[in-house]
Amino acid sequence: QPNFIKFSDASEYATNYEKLSWLFQVSSSSPNVSKSKLKDWMISYSSNREKDVLNKYSSDLFISEPEFIDKSISRDKEFSLIGSPVKENKWQRFFDTLFSNSPDGIEESTFFPIVEVSYSDIISLNDSQISERYLVAEEDVSSFKTHLKNYSDNFKTYLFRFDVSTYFSSELWVENYMDTCGYEVSQSVFLDFDIISLTYEKAGVKTVIPVVSSPIDIIAGIEPPSNSLISEFENWWKTTMTEFLTSLFGAIAIVLFVFLVIKFLEFVFKKK
Repeated sequence: QPNFIKFSDASEYATNYEKLSWLFQVSSSSPNVSKSKLKDWMISYSSNREKDVLNKYSSDLFISEPEFIDKSISRDKEFSLIGSPVKENKWQRFFDTLFSNSPDGIEESTFFPIVEVSYSDIISLNDSQISERYLVAEEDVSSFKTHLKNYSDNFKTYLFRFDVSTYFSSELWVENYMDTCGYEVSQSVFLDFDIISLTYEKAGVKTVIPVVSSPIDIIAGIEPPSNSLISEFENWWKTTMTEFLTSLFGAIAIVLFVFLVIKFLEFVFKKK
């Protein structure tokens, strides 16, 4: 079994994975794994193993026991979304990650769980802007735009964001092979998610409307760390060395030129 090292724990011993329940081949040009691939993997992996999680999935696929969560969410509730470290130069980020220090700057934003959106709101935005502004996975943006285009004239569409979960992503390399070989991810999934009822309030009167829907499994796609620290360090090193050598050769050329001028002047004055 391979010994993998997390870049964020590089000073510690490698972790020997006796069992890899998740493993995908990706490339630097296409490093993401879609939610459909994850779901297909879960089904395929569990097909010949004990389905001890909701009678659907093998517990090998999860690092903790599933728990039942019952939530009531108000449209006025604000969620906080905490992102990756910011306001650090490459050296700070390199050593913070190497020694598992907490970064000084953290990207944080807030959003409401229930938001009305129409086609006119997104028509001038590109896919990346839509994904970032409305927290829609990029692989879902196309169907999201199609839905709004087809239904905005006669229906109102609401985005419903019901929770904020932790997403961890770290580069990996193989022990004794000093280069990245992939990345490791852990995230929360929501199985058998169901909306039981919706409550509306008008003029102080609340009306509860039961909702009949089939439970769904919500599994987000995965992506690598936002910035490759190894690549950043390599690029920084190459750039720094290029600039250093350019400056060095320039300095040598200037010194050589001055030396030749002095020798030439000495030669001229000696002749006189």
